[in-house]
Amino acid sequence: MRPTLPIVYLLISYGLMVLVSSTPFVPLVAVLSTLLGVTFVAIKARRWFFPKRSERSVGIAILLFASGLWINFILTFFPHPPEVDSAANLTLTAFLALTAIAFARLIDWSSLRHARLLYIDGVLLFGMVFVFGYTVILRYLPTFARSDIEFVAMLGYSISFIAQLFFFLILYATGLRGPAHKRLIRAMMVFIVANLGYYTFFIRNELTFAACFFPLYAVSLFELAVYFKDVPPKQPARDRLGRPY
Repeated sequence: MRPTLPIVYLLISYGLMVLVSSTPFVPLVAVLSTLLGVTFVAIKARRWFFPKRSERSVGIAILLFASGLWINFILTFFPHPPEVDSAANLTLTAFLALTAIAFARLIDWSSLRHARLLYIDGVLLFGMVFVFGYTVILRYLPTFARSDIEFVAMLGYSISFIAQLFFFLILYATGLRGPAHKRLIRAMMVFIVANLGYYTFFIRNELTFAACFFPLYAVSLFELAVYFKDVPPKQPARDRLGRPY
């Protein structure tokens, strides 16, 4: 796949959003462009990861994420209780859980004894992101949730995202060296920015600002799919502190 494709997609998406910036249609344009983007990625994932792929779980995760966005979009046209939203968002929670498992499998856990400093480095990175996420998002969940079931669903989503972050940052600190892994780093950095940015504004009911982060999901999903299509082999960790923050 051409590396310029995500850039062209973002230029078109944000260009359209700028054109309608003086109207209330910015969230709609962002959602529609994201749905088109994730649908494209889902079609590619269906071809790349099925029926015979060692990383089929990543393909399933991508299909679940795309279907979850479509279900949520369709639900906006019908009145429904919060519990329906909670059920629909289980697909997004499953995406986070499956990718967390995929990252955990890529980690060379046998290096834990001789490369402890790198694992500490990863934990420190995780701690900084977690503190930011708790400060701006997590502590507001009890008051934002419309029902107990929705709160439990949001908590499950948050725990899955935390697990995904933890295993990715451990993997980043211990094993993602060389140009072959730049795509995964780019995919997750974009996803982290998208998820934290979107929910920072969404829970404050600032939907126009939240929508600005929506197209980033499609880019992250694309980069993730391309990386796992031909995932490089594991690299042994070395006991050194060389990761820039």
